[in-house]
Amino acid sequence: MTKGTVPAPISDIRIRRNVLIPTRDGVELAADVFLPKGDGPFPVIVGYHPYRKDDYSAGPGTKDQYFIAEGYGTVQIDIRGTGSSRGSTSKMFRQQEWEDGYDAVEWIAAQPWCNGNVGMTGESYGGFSSLLVAAEQPPHLKAIVPIFLSPDFYDANHPGGNPQMTSHPMYGSMMLALNALPPLADSDGEWIEAWEHKLEHNSSWLVRSLRHPRDGSDWDSGSANRRFGAVRCPTYVMGGWHDVFISEPFQVFMGISPDVPCKLLMGPYMHISPWTGVPGPQVHHMHEIIRWFDQFLKDEETGITDEPPIRLFVREYDVPSISRDTESGSWRFEEEWPPKRANTSTYALQSGGLLSIDTDNAEEGNDSYPYDPSAGLTTLGFITGFAQDLGLPLDQRAEEPKSLVYTTAPLTENLEVSGFPSALLYVSSTATEANFVARLCDVAPDGSSLLVSKGMLNTAHRDSSSNPERVEPGSVYALEFDLSAVSYVFPVGHRIRLLIASSDFPAVWPTPHPAVNTIHRGAATMSRIELPIVAAQSPPLPAPVFAKLPPLPVGHDPTERPVWQVIHDLVNESVEMVIEFQEFIDAGDGTQLTNSFAADIRTSLANPANSSVRTSLTADLINPTLTTRSHAQTTIQATEEVFHTTTSLELEVNGQPHFHRRWVDTTPRHLTD
Repeated sequence: MTKGTVPAPISDIRIRRNVLIPTRDGVELAADVFLPKGDGPFPVIVGYHPYRKDDYSAGPGTKDQYFIAEGYGTVQIDIRGTGSSRGSTSKMFRQQEWEDGYDAVEWIAAQPWCNGNVGMTGESYGGFSSLLVAAEQPPHLKAIVPIFLSPDFYDANHPGGNPQMTSHPMYGSMMLALNALPPLADSDGEWIEAWEHKLEHNSSWLVRSLRHPRDGSDWDSGSANRRFGAVRCPTYVMGGWHDVFISEPFQVFMGISPDVPCKLLMGPYMHISPWTGVPGPQVHHMHEIIRWFDQFLKDEETGITDEPPIRLFVREYDVPSISRDTESGSWRFEEEWPPKRANTSTYALQSGGLLSIDTDNAEEGNDSYPYDPSAGLTTLGFITGFAQDLGLPLDQRAEEPKSLVYTTAPLTENLEVSGFPSALLYVSSTATEANFVARLCDVAPDGSSLLVSKGMLNTAHRDSSSNPERVEPGSVYALEFDLSAVSYVFPVGHRIRLLIASSDFPAVWPTPHPAVNTIHRGAATMSRIELPIVAAQSPPLPAPVFAKLPPLPVGHDPTERPVWQVIHDLVNESVEMVIEFQEFIDAGDGTQLTNSFAADIRTSLANPANSSVRTSLTADLINPTLTTRSHAQTTIQATEEVFHTTTSLELEVNGQPHFHRRWVDTTPRHLTD
């Protein structure tokens, strides 16, 4: 029987709840330990994140069951200051967390039920923690599988130097509310003291990050790319073409030292596990993970290191839609990234909206357009997959009135682009700061336009994100930046289109000043996009084979269809996006958690400095001990120079007010001295 295809039944799992793991400064981390039946000792897989092991991510989850069926123990740990762990938290991705992770790995390795071989895996925050704990080099951490992550914490929060507008505030409200919920009750009442300590000492992760708008040392602790050389254990990274982190899995794969075993799986998914990922085809990634851990934690020859290191899903055209079950395309192996057989083709931006490979006859000229701060609505501006099956980009034709548009003639043959597209734009602006967003699209014969890749750069960050500088209005500057990684086949008869706009609302904050922006063309200022064109493999590698999908895990249940509205206020000349959704988690043993999210994001078309976001999460937790409601709300109002932030936390216990706290902060935008 293929490994990893049958989960262990709950009755076959030995469970130890809320084991307290000591760290070097005496603060204890709360962990749930799941072990197979039998004498052991066992290799152990660790999950390490802030998502409340006792309810929000209650286990043993399905992944634990698959590990246990193959003779692994698993340990799920709440990060310090979250869930049932002791201590407090003031910032995500602190160096303290990775030192705690080191201590936890070494403590686990020393337990009689562990044979000394420890692995780590997780998605999103758990992916970050797997990689960053590995950089601390705990001796008994033998392999990791980080999924859906970025190696650069600053860049993840400031694409192209632009601060995130929607996902970061929503995540800040979510974590403030969840971190205020009670720990698991214990018989001696210590949980009450730990809870009160958190309420008094935890603070908003969002406010802390807003206080550091420029790249610098405060972002180091969450950025593995600043110490890739320290990651010495075998690493299998996984990502998705529709995830919030697209290029980043490739950056991890490319950044790990070549003498360290490293593999990459890149599928078509949003921010959802590959075996339930949307859009499909779903694959049994747990089989891949178990093969990886068997190789390095059990010293079994699984053949995984003999295969080409990259399993890559090559995308093909689909009609643009907010949701689809399956992505068109196919899986293949690659030996390296970017593929060595890629040849760069340069497409110049020409007069009349032509995108042409004829760069020898680039006409002198320029194209200007008014800055529209609402450009970007078709890409929705939020972490993809937040509602399990929604979040794909819409038809990009809606962006064209807000953009400059450059298009090729219809293709006479299929054209595969695999690698990192890049843009070199010669630009000027009537403002001292402008954002330039490039959208690479596939235009079908019927005119529908599918987003293939996107990139952006704020003019102030043209040379440095640690020392951004304003531009001189009217002066011409060269902006060079990568678009997100891509592996995509443009079919014969379709056209390649490049859209140039100056906003990606509501993903990032609109730049504050009205402007007319200009793209310059010609021999000396040849604005262009460069595409890595890839020929077929010769000889072709065999196609990857995946294990048959197992019975699939059940995710968090949405209680109702989400609200996702765009409101155009014609009188006040503004655009607003409204998001509302709920999720319900039944953690068993009488514990239920309902999370209700809301966001209201606005920008003024006439005065983009007048932009704002309001996000909230209400978490209703019912367990055998208490009924708790935690409500966190964040409001950020921008001006030309600063962000005014108000964050509040309200806590009710058994229907009565229990705790209230409010933070008010004014932080400079990144250009303020």
